[in-house]
Amino acid sequence: MHRIATSPEFRGQNLVAEIVSWAKTYSKQNHKQFIRMDTVGENTPLINYYKKCGFDFLGLVKLGNTDGLPGHYHNAELSLFEIDLSDRN
Repeated sequence: MHRIATSPEFRGQNLVAEIVSWAKTYSKQNHKQFIRMDTVGENTPLINYYKKCGFDFLGLVKLGNTDGLPGHYHNAELSLFEIDLSDRN
């Protein structure tokens, strides 16, 4: 998954948890071991929220070659997240 965005009018409805639940089902049905996601920046409240939704925070990584990518990727750091489905029921 590549970032999850929620319209302000829908915040607080636990939609990320619903998306993660769907992704777990889909991934297991398709024999995937991991669900991985990234988001631009080091946003501690967002990191903590994604951890609450079941993701492990893997850390920050600086993007290398960003030629051809949108401007917000230039000189950007990504927060990386993962759910290892082999660890879950």
